Amino acid sequence: MAFCSNCGQQLDDNAKFCSSCGTPNPAQQTPQEEKRKTVYEGEIRKCPNCGEVIDSFTAKCPSCGFELNSKKVSSALQDFINSINEYDRIIANDPEPPKTGFKTWSKGIKILWVILNLLTSCIPLVVYLVFPLIKPFILPKSTPVLSADEKRKASLIENYAFPNEREATIEAMLFTKSKMAFLASEKFDKKTLYWTNLWNTKAEQLNQRAGIILKGDPVVETTYNEIVTSRNKVQKAVKTRAIIGASIIVAFLVFILVSGSLFKGITNITSLFNGGGTTQSQSDNNFEWMETGLSTKLPKIDTGKGHIYTNDDNELWLSIDDVTYNQFESYITSCKDMGYSIDAEKDTHKYTAYNDAGYFLELSCWTDSLDIELKAPLAGDENFKWPDHKLATIIPKLEGITGAAETEKDDSIKITLYYSLVATASAFPSPSVSTPTTSMVPSPSTSMPTTSGLPSPSTSTTMASALPSPSTSIATATAGF
Repeated sequence: MAFCSNCGQQLDDNAKFCSSCGTPNPAQQTPQEEKRKTVYEGEIRKCPNCGEVIDSFTAKCPSCGFELNSKKVSSALQDFINSINEYDRIIANDPEPPKTGFKTWSKGIKILWVILNLLTSCIPLVVYLVFPLIKPFILPKSTPVLSADEKRKASLIENYAFPNEREATIEAMLFTKSKMAFLASEKFDKKTLYWTNLWNTKAEQLNQRAGIILKGDPVVETTYNEIVTSRNKVQKAVKTRAIIGASIIVAFLVFILVSGSLFKGITNITSLFNGGGTTQSQSDNNFEWMETGLSTKLPKIDTGKGHIYTNDDNELWLSIDDVTYNQFESYITSCKDMGYSIDAEKDTHKYTAYNDAGYFLELSCWTDSLDIELKAPLAGDENFKWPDHKLATIIPKLEGITGAAETEKDDSIKITLYYSLVATASAFPSPSVSTPTTSMVPSPSTSMPTTSGLPSPSTSTTMASALPSPSTSIATATAGF
């Protein structure tokens, strides 16, 4: 029989509590049984001005209008701003930006790249140089090659969580606005769009948060509108550059297709080393007479098909297709009208002649094809002086004639003289007559005969025979022991 320890009331055998006062019966309690507990988690935010409980993401007290601010959060934002500014300073002073493009290629790839451009009229080079203008428009979300500091800066911007307070949110948006305005005002480069997209993403996050805690705030709305304006300015620059780049590529490709020089790049490059002339090795169905090199010294011929092998200041060699014999005869007449009638020779399929300036013309017509060759007159050294060689003293000396001492040894000398075709002395053979002009000295005791065909010093400018080149009259004297 048990009794209540509090009031003395007799308890039933299985009673856990006293029926009179409610005191627990110790005999019916188990040791594992635990008492109920109340647990508090989190924090209750209250307005420091009126004590009203404040919900999360609230910038103003709904009861008294007090602005909520945390000095600790503002300090964290200031650390973020200082870190970004420090990264900008380091990046701006980086003496060696990361290498990209051609600079990173191996030597073998560079050589193949040069050969490819020579063979294709530099089309790959034009695309390579212009593509950076188009790439931001085609791939706006692509990440450029970044330095280590740029990567750390980008990571900080992407991962930093801005605070919820009104003052900190506005301060963060103003800082973002300044960065966007800077990017929009600077010269556009391959990284401008990347940083613009990065800061614009943070601005959108801030604007979404401000829409919750600062709904309708005029400062936030104005600041965000300015950020959008800067972003649109950068995107407009991207579109403009893309249009310019695409226009350059299209214009260049049209020029290549119209000129028909897609695979003639190497021959065009070679011509630069031949006096700026033109060299072609393939037939052109839209052949047009050129206005460069020696082609300017011949009459034009109307045709729609032909090809130029060489055209520079020293030699012209071209072939015209689908030419009739009557056109061949007519072209000979046109050449004569331009002065190519000196020492002219003609047979059924060939015509050769000089003009008064010494240019040599050769026309050949075979199987409906007209070959035209024109060579400029050779010229020696205008300041040529008769050599002081001991063998040169026994050869008649000529003054006022261009020439060159090609070989000058102790036992031999070779002198080449260049004559104008303006005047030909009747006492000397014409270019059509083959007359050797070489004299040899067999021994020092033998008197040196004068060179056949060479005039004496008192003779006026004359024509020597044995022409090695069809365009210039040359007299060669060789003497030796």
